Amino acid sequence: MTRALATALVALTMLSTSTLAQAQTQSPRPATPGRPIDVAVGGVFIGPTSYGDADANETRPDGSPLPIFTTSNRVAPGFGAEVSLTFAVTRRLALEATGAWQRADFETEISNDIEDADPFTSSLASSRFVVEGAMLWQIRGGGKTEMFLRGSAGWMRELVGNGSLREDGMLGSAGFGIKHWWRERITGAKRRRVGWRIDGRLQIRQTGLSLGDDKIRFAPLVFGGIVFGF
Repeated sequence: MTRALATALVALTMLSTSTLAQAQTQSPRPATPGRPIDVAVGGVFIGPTSYGDADANETRPDGSPLPIFTTSNRVAPGFGAEVSLTFAVTRRLALEATGAWQRADFETEISNDIEDADPFTSSLASSRFVVEGAMLWQIRGGGKTEMFLRGSAGWMRELVGNGSLREDGMLGSAGFGIKHWWRERITGAKRRRVGWRIDGRLQIRQTGLSLGDDKIRFAPLVFGGIVFGF
């Protein structure tokens, strides 16, 4: 019994010594970078949004309408600036906070005048401030190029002219985006990347400055900018 115990202790000691020696001769494993945080800064282009047509009428003595002119209303194509902060939750899922300023003109085209006046268009400058929360789902990654789906919802404030007319509302968007990293450096557990990002989105809204019509409206939006990864 004693001889068997001694033999087992010697064998265990030799095994532990051999394992320790192998561990000391192996090179240390590099630290794994943490979950990334991205900051994107760039510009946006917004397509036009139609607000439909309306007739300006007077009433004849018999009570029937007398068309005076027709108006066609829309928000013209615009531009803006956007900043987003993206946090990776899992390998595929990320959460994003976005702030944006957008500028476009409210336009009204007047035509079919009863006195045959030439059609003309009047415009009024407007600004829109947007704060959104979004979810990004990566459909391709693991290399320099990443592709993802993006859905968002948020709050907006629209100001017309010098701010005398303002309205708050909600909006959302859905779309597809690409990130391409052209430079990457890993130092220990720190990771630094620089690249570009392009998103194509469909912006959806109902409230805000609606010109008396609360229909759901759509507008295409394109974002392009520089992205920094940490």
